[in-house]
Amino acid sequence: MPLATIPGSKPSTRTLNNIGMQITTSSSHWTKCRSTSAAVSGSAIMAAAVVRQREEEEAEWRSYLAPEKLEVLTQMEPWVEEHVLPLLKPVEAAWQPSDLLPDPAELGAEGFHAACVELRERAAGVPDLLLADPDAGVRALAYMLRRGVAMPTSPIADGRHDDLYACVVSLAEQSGTYTVFDYCAILDHLIREWRVEELAAGARRAGDYVCALPQKIRRMKEKARDRAQKKPISIPINWIFDRHVSVILP
Repeated sequence: MPLATIPGSKPSTRTLNNIGMQITTSSSHWTKCRSTSAAVSGSAIMAAAVVRQREEEEAEWRSYLAPEKLEVLTQMEPWVEEHVLPLLKPVEAAWQPSDLLPDPAELGAEGFHAACVELRERAAGVPDLLLADPDAGVRALAYMLRRGVAMPTSPIADGRHDDLYACVVSLAEQSGTYTVFDYCAILDHLIREWRVEELAAGARRAGDYVCALPQKIRRMKEKARDRAQKKPISIPINWIFDRHVSVILP
């Protein structure tokens, strides 16, 4: 049964080569060529779409920065590319924590277990900050808490709201995601885990401040909540398509 003729393709033909053998040229050969060309073209289109998407994402990320911060970063970028980037190691050459662990494929099950036991024994003799110098450790902890612990999201900005971080904190507080009382519970846990009250013999003033801080924060929050008569305000949040959310700012 003859092959159906494909538009743009050549029909099957028979020719003789230089030693007299017949060679059949089928229309399927031309079909494969067209398919390969279409696949290459499709890959190029997908690659261009990926590049365009990355450019759009970068432009959106830059729009979240306040104009004055973006100006500083833009001015620093050429200098960083010239002087800092050459000093950085490639990701493949940078060490990872897993590089320091025993290799089970090389040591086997028994050798891997023995190597882990050895690591635990070596680590057991390494004191932490507080045990190496309890007085200095407690003073350093008190100094850090007096200055305030900045959350990772504190520099957040969208280029439109100067108090965006306060809005985010208020939203987290109202939704119960992360509250002042959660912060105090974390402090209580760390104070017990690090035995601050026990180790602060030579830094009693700093130790008293650290140990009393969680309860002090709780009282301040409760008094502020009792006095608060502020009405919620509605603000648009751009990463949820400018949906308006009611918040009570501190």
